[in-house]
Amino acid sequence: MRALLRTATMMLAALAQNTPGPQTAVETLRGNVQANSKGAATGLIRTREGNPASGVRVAAFVVPDPKEPAGGGALVSLTETDSAGHYRLENIPPGNYFIQAGLIDFPTFYPGVAAMTGATNIWITPGALVSGLDFALTRPPGIRITGRIPLTSAGTAVTVRMTGGSAALQPNIAQVRPDGSFEFLRVAPGNYTLIVNPATVAPNLPIVVNDTDIDLGLPTGPGVKVSGVVGTGPNSPHAAGQKVILGGSSAWSQLAAGTDAAGRFEFPKVPAGSYAVTTIPGPGTPLTTLVVADRDVTGLTLPATVELSGHVALSDGSILPLLSPALMISVRRSNGTTLSTAIRSEGAFRLPLPEGVYRVEFDNLPAGLMLKSLTYGSSDLTNSPLKLDGASPIVDIRVMLERR
Repeated sequence: MRALLRTATMMLAALAQNTPGPQTAVETLRGNVQANSKGAATGLIRTREGNPASGVRVAAFVVPDPKEPAGGGALVSLTETDSAGHYRLENIPPGNYFIQAGLIDFPTFYPGVAAMTGATNIWITPGALVSGLDFALTRPPGIRITGRIPLTSAGTAVTVRMTGGSAALQPNIAQVRPDGSFEFLRVAPGNYTLIVNPATVAPNLPIVVNDTDIDLGLPTGPGVKVSGVVGTGPNSPHAAGQKVILGGSSAWSQLAAGTDAAGRFEFPKVPAGSYAVTTIPGPGTPLTTLVVADRDVTGLTLPATVELSGHVALSDGSILPLLSPALMISVRRSNGTTLSTAIRSEGAFRLPLPEGVYRVEFDNLPAGLMLKSLTYGSSDLTNSPLKLDGASPIVDIRVMLERR
């Protein structure tokens, strides 16, 4: 009997150790209440145009005490809208809150106002879900900046850095894709500069960001074929590595195509627009303006660059006198464009020219010297124009001066 009583006493003691006392039960109940006391808020964010705003930052802030210094209250919940513009803020303790969306420096407050003074307080009760907090942004959720740099320079080693603005942009460096494209997301309004690395790809480009997305450079949409040849005749020179450049409004909006051994080139897709056409190597100025619409442009003929050279000599065989300023030779096109070059002390000169028709002339021959002859092959350039049309082989210009 004593053994039985001893066993029963031990079992009761063990049961008492495993049963929560009054204090333990209260603490457990309090933990469960706290876990279920936080609420949530849901809604839909739209753009100013009424479209769903995806990927937009949404936050719940404690309504600041008016007695406290100016500024926002504590952040208690943060989320981002989905592809349809919906958001859900979780784990919000009971209290009074503002709901805001968009950029930190340019937020919109529920029910769709730009200033906190016009915001509506949202009261969160324990375990409650406050839904239907839909509103439209007063400012863009961050501007999207896209662009394309020249395709011949595009590659994985090229980056674009964006500096300026009133708010820090993270990240502020974009990797250029193999097709030359790049993008920056959630850019706040302000003045910026785009800087390419390496710097030889494109010059710095200042841009002003307002309230609409910006597409720099050439669009990536459908285009038409543009093809042609560099060179106006069978004897036109074809430089190794020759490129044809279609330039838009800036150095960032251009396309480039190489030529084959015969000078032929082709752009498979050129978007509609107006382009300045240049060549490299070339004169450095536009050769023509090309307007592209909705039909292929074929048979475009561009003048090749002729590396024209020549020599000036005195009829008596003596060397040219040292002159200051230097003796100059000029060529003038029918449109009035003049190109000039200095004659070196030994009498040689070089003048790269696009194919065309020119008048050749000397400027300010010094006293004691006069022009005796000016020839290009069998052509007397004192009476006839210089014709670089690719029809005849390229020869040197010969200039003979004589003393008075």
